[in-house]
Order: sequence, then structure tokens, then C-alpha cells
Amino acid sequence: MRFRRNTHCAFTIIELLVVVGVIGILAGMLLPALAKARSSSRSVACINNERQWGMCFDMYSQDHDGYLLDLRHWQSVHWKDSIGNITTNPYASYLGGGKPGPRLHLMRLCPTVAASMSAKDIHYARVYNYSMSLPNVLINGAYQPLPAAVDGSLSFGLKSVPKPAEFLLMIDTDGSVADSSRYIVTQGTLASRVAGIQDRHSHGMNALFADYHAEWISYSKIVQQAATPAAQNTWFLAN
Repeated sequence: MRFRRNTHCAFTIIELLVVVGVIGILAGMLLPALAKARSSSRSVACINNERQWGMCFDMYSQDHDGYLLDLRHWQSVHWKDSIGNITTNPYASYLGGGKPGPRLHLMRLCPTVAASMSAKDIHYARVYNYSMSLPNVLINGAYQPLPAAVDGSLSFGLKSVPKPAEFLLMIDTDGSVADSSRYIVTQGTLASRVAGIQDRHSHGMNALFADYHAEWISYSKIVQQAATPAAQNTWFLAN
């Protein structure tokens, strides 16, 4: 018995175009969802970074009568590996295993930023995406940013914070290498420091508070908080 060869096994050009069109539609539907999922995962990783820093601050403050590393040193450290190239950054020991240098380099970067950098760039990075807040204290009847002490230090204890769950300890910012003061954020500089990164985490920033919880804050709330009178602004209020 002879079998007739099937001459209709190939796609026609119309069928091929239909398949390509369907794939294009599916890709158009899936890619934004995948991009959103990737952005969400990086935002979660950023919050986890801040929570880890919170654990570091908590353990350090327990070892130093409730005080954080004084902000003179904080401002000179800039999340680097050492203070004045002499003393190892005291928070490095709380960050787990591995050499403190590479670990600190990565921990001071928001994962959204780090994702676009090579390992070499991260190792030599001088951009720090997290900034410590400088509290407002009562001086001559008015609240203003904590001034330097006689020895130039800016130490303050967490015991002086009346509402730790509402006190801003650290926040995701734009990062800078030009001005050392930009590694500390005040109420007056808060809005401008985050204005350029509104899209990093869906029109908001991740922040760590003095009870060591981290959360996402909308940009509009940040602007509103920055405009709140200093005496009522629990984000920066210290006794």
C-alpha cells in the first residue's frame, strides 16, 4: 500500500504572523508585571538592608549606654571601613562573616542602585544611599538641629527620643560624594534629598525608625513631614 505524502505540514505566512502577534501581545502583558515584581523584590531587599543596620545600631547602643556612634565619627566614616584609617568601623563586627570592607560597601547601597553596578564598582563605590538623621533639640526655647559639642562631636542617646517608633533614624537618599554633610539628613534637607529618587521605590523611600522597624514611606508624606513645625515633628524630635 502506498501512502500519500502530506504536503500541508508547514505553517503558512499568515499562521506564522498570527503566532508572532500572539507572542508579542503576551510579552507586552508580562514584561511590565515582571518589571514590577523585580522592583518590588529590590524594595524588599532595601528594607532588609535597613533592618540589618537597625540590628547593628541596637547592639551598638546596648554596648554604649544607649548612645549611637557620635555623628562626628559618623560623618567622617560615611559607612566606610574605618575611622580616619585607624579604627575599624565599629558596626562592621555586627554585619556577620566576611571581610568588613566588601560587606560594608554593599550594605550602604540600595539594592536598586547596586543592581546596575559591577562588583568592581561596588568595591570602589563612594556613593552611599542611606543617610542618618540629625535630630532637633531644644536650644534657647526653639528646636533646631543638634549642634556640635565643644570637642566637635555630635553624640546623642536614643534615650532622649520620646517616640522611638516615630523617630527617623535612617532613610534612603540620593547619595553624594561632593559634600560630606550630605550623609546626614536634617528636617530642612529631607525633601530635597529624596526629590530625585521618587521612582526608586514606587514614588516613595524606605526608612528605618528608632525602634528599629523599617517601612516604605510615600514621597508626599515625606514632604508633609518635612514641613511639620519642628516642635511637633516626631521624625526628628529629641529631648
